[in-house]
Amino acid sequence: MSSKNEMNIVEADAVKVGHTEHDHEHEKTPSQPPDRKIIHKIDRRLLIVTGLMQAVSFIDRSNVSNAAVAGMTADLKLGVGNRYSIILLVFFAPYVAFQFPASVLVRKVGPRMFLSSIVLCWGVVMLGFGFVKNWQSLIPLRAIVGAFEAGCFPDDLFSRTSVFYLLGVLGSALTGVLGLAFSKMDGLGGLGGWRWIFVMEGIITILIATASFIFREGAFVIRRLNRDRQDAEPESFTLGRFLRPALDLKIWGFAMLFYCTTLQAYAVGFLLPVILATGLGYSAAAAQGLSTPPYLAAMLLMFVEGLVSDRFRLRFPVLYFNAALTVTGLCCLVWAKQPGVQYMGAVFATMGSSANLPTVMVSRDAPEYLPGIYCCMPANGVILLVTTALVLHFVRRNRQADQGLRVIENLPYFRYAI
Repeated sequence: MSSKNEMNIVEADAVKVGHTEHDHEHEKTPSQPPDRKIIHKIDRRLLIVTGLMQAVSFIDRSNVSNAAVAGMTADLKLGVGNRYSIILLVFFAPYVAFQFPASVLVRKVGPRMFLSSIVLCWGVVMLGFGFVKNWQSLIPLRAIVGAFEAGCFPDDLFSRTSVFYLLGVLGSALTGVLGLAFSKMDGLGGLGGWRWIFVMEGIITILIATASFIFREGAFVIRRLNRDRQDAEPESFTLGRFLRPALDLKIWGFAMLFYCTTLQAYAVGFLLPVILATGLGYSAAAAQGLSTPPYLAAMLLMFVEGLVSDRFRLRFPVLYFNAALTVTGLCCLVWAKQPGVQYMGAVFATMGSSANLPTVMVSRDAPEYLPGIYCCMPANGVILLVTTALVLHFVRRNRQADQGLRVIENLPYFRYAI
């Protein structure tokens, strides 16, 4: 779904809530107590509930790595050829294909029903992972999860978006702990430990979907967004309007940054426990436990960077720093000889790629996964080059707007955050 999915969710509820005389009282100034009260409630409800949904989506798309080191690779013979890579990759085709239809459907159905339903559906599918008999059965299940998760993808301010993803990264952090805990249920009910990982995490997803509730402050948020950015009013769909952003080069720049970041984030997320077990020589239990601290460090970095970025309205130093941190981590992971230093490299790589928020790691390249790591390194170079180009472009456009020579995005007072 597009980066405006959170806004679309709000819009859908706004249509249902409608406008009242009482609503207009909140349009006076952001500093009034009613305004702050609603904003705080938004942070508690919207960010926490949708953040939990994002957290379980992170857990459910990457728990295959924990199941792999807990016995699934041996039981389903995933070590043969590229089988493990195949079950990872089939997630992405439907995940990409269904994002646009999901963005349309959420307006028609309403966010509570839509989000709760898709989370519930993929939670049920996750239960099915625990009862597969062969590796081929994982392929359609992973594809179905990808289709449902396409609708659960998060713009207000960067700090709020950062909190949203912070809760998502919390899911990644919990994946190792939960995987370790549930794998200890090995033999219970005649199921292996790796099967219980899928069953129990599927149940958690179902419970979160059931507990989701309506977001009632949608109408207020629409007016606040429209006051700040004047882009929150829903537009009727036309193919020309949908394709018009493709003519804007900066959109392609943002897309390239996102691609280079997620390429590395998914590579780490899908294979960190496997690398720790097969590459660094840790036991299965240790590999699952040690896959949690890197994400906790990433959460801290993401939150701090979100606050600093909003405080100073600067984005590019964050991207530069994260790219450098990721490259440093990958170098330590590949060329260091001490397991402790290699693990520190894994922490740095996870922090840098997750904080920026296809997998490039192929199972036949185990245990070092050197081609995949070599692919991630130049991706950071691309991030640095594209970021620099965008910064120069935005500085020039802002200067022209200050001189009255240009109106940016058809908004006289709009300036790019650099």
